[in-house]
Amino acid sequence: MKEKCRLKIKTRTGPAGDSLTETEGSHYERDGRHHVLFNVDGDRCRLEFDEEQLTYHRQGALSYSLKLKAGEKSNTGMVTPYGSTRLEYLVQGYTMEQAGSRISINTSYSISEEICDMKIEIIKENKK
Repeated sequence: MKEKCRLKIKTRTGPAGDSLTETEGSHYERDGRHHVLFNVDGDRCRLEFDEEQLTYHRQGALSYSLKLKAGEKSNTGMVTPYGSTRLEYLVQGYTMEQAGSRISINTSYSISEEICDMKIEIIKENKK
């Protein structure tokens, strides 16, 4: 069953600095994995995660799919309004903690020697 939730996604990407996205979405669990559906800047986004890894899908003006699992090197295609590119990245760390209605995800990865951090906080709303 889908539950409403609030998301806070904070990213730090090298010299580009921090960005914070706050939005609403829906959360559900299937086959031992969490799924969160939400929109950012008109793009459809989906998180799929468990204690071992996170996959972040985004479709729209900006389209990509990131698989974040500690110690793994991956690459992905990214489509932007300005063209397409490929990104190679190495994930240094990943943690997921769940306490009550709150889920926290922390990950760090590097793209072209730039260290990036992403912190995701998901707060499931209590049913009334």
